[in-house]
Amino acid sequence: MLLSGLATIMLGLADLSGLAAWGFALSAVVTLVTALEPFFNFRARWVSADQALARWHRDEEELTTYVATRPEERLKVEDVIRFDDARREAWAQFSRDWLAERRGASKEVGR
Repeated sequence: MLLSGLATIMLGLADLSGLAAWGFALSAVVTLVTALEPFFNFRARWVSADQALARWHRDEEELTTYVATRPEERLKVEDVIRFDDARREAWAQFSRDWLAERRGASKEVGR
């Protein structure tokens, strides 16, 4: 894709001069970046990362609250492990979502 974008710019510049050449080159670069953006899909990844962080922090706050509001003798290892498993699952879900998005994006670009 990058090579086709560069070829378009080079062919277009052959017949243009001055500001017209600059305008053509810049519009070709913008078109190329716009074509690549769905493949990298930064916005969706940022939203997904924010959601994963929110889940992770929520689970961490629940664990902190659990430990802070109980005397040591009433703390159960099983409960602490359950909170830790929830945090791990938040990151595992984020990883699965990210991989699914990347696989979907590579299929769309390959069309």
